[in-house]
Amino acid sequence: HHLIDNLQFLDKKLFKTEALDGFLLDYMENDNTLSKNDIDIMKKYIRESSLKKATEKSKGKVLSKNILNSTIKDAKLNEVAIKNILSVKNEKLILVDLWATWCVPCLKEIPNWKIAQKKYSDKIKFIRISIDNDQKKWSLFLKKDINDESNYIISNSSHPFIKYFEINSIPRFLLFNNKFEVISDDFDRPSDNNFDTKIKAILDEN
Repeated sequence: HHLIDNLQFLDKKLFKTEALDGFLLDYMENDNTLSKNDIDIMKKYIRESSLKKATEKSKGKVLSKNILNSTIKDAKLNEVAIKNILSVKNEKLILVDLWATWCVPCLKEIPNWKIAQKKYSDKIKFIRISIDNDQKKWSLFLKKDINDESNYIISNSSHPFIKYFEINSIPRFLLFNNKFEVISDDFDRPSDNNFDTKIKAILDEN
């Protein structure tokens, strides 16, 4: 990525400006070949205020009917509407884990995900959505690893759910309340030190 190599040579007058922030955010959103490391480097050149606005731009928004009515496949490969997946009985929150079988950091989150699931099972509905292209591989992985109930797959990268949240790197955690409202479109990972503190604070508010 020439852009990333050359960021440090940019005219200093450009730094900390709306123009550069906008350009880099746009680049990050539209270039699917960027690695996590590339994105981290680029983020260093974007002001905190612009980053916050961009990363949480769906915060507080209710998911559109188009997204809620769109379907994804469950572990038995039946189509299920997003609104049914995000509907709850008594839980206050829904935590969605976007992952894939080929994503090593995603797999490293599984033990912590299971701990969180046990801890908050009465208050939070836990959903895992894989973006694997290979459904067969995903199905085999589920059989040996995880119960099927809360597992879904989106193999289509232009699915409205993927497009809306601009999923270009995983693992990514999304947090919703029970009214289909986005609380966070990039929540802490279960392995993060702040995960429990943040979850408890949000549970108190909802």
